[in-house]
Amino acid sequence: MDFLNEGQITGLLFFGAGMLLLGWCGKMERREYQEMRDDPKAKWEMIDRDEKRVAQAKRRSFRGLVMTLAGVGCALYGAVVFFMNI
Repeated sequence: MDFLNEGQITGLLFFGAGMLLLGWCGKMERREYQEMRDDPKAKWEMIDRDEKRVAQAKRRSFRGLVMTLAGVGCALYGAVVFFMNI
């Protein structure tokens, strides 16, 4: 592999990891949204003001936020590292 140096390979790996993480996060959020949309009981549990249920809803959204930010960070870092080593 004379045409790719170590920095470019690292950048590609980070970019790929970020894209995989974003894809996985998107699938998980779509599945949760589908479950909530199809099941009225689950929908009202998410809306209910009971602290335990609201905490569960916040934890789910926080988990999605962390996964999304990690995926975007990895992908952006990988792209920057790749293009810095051209």
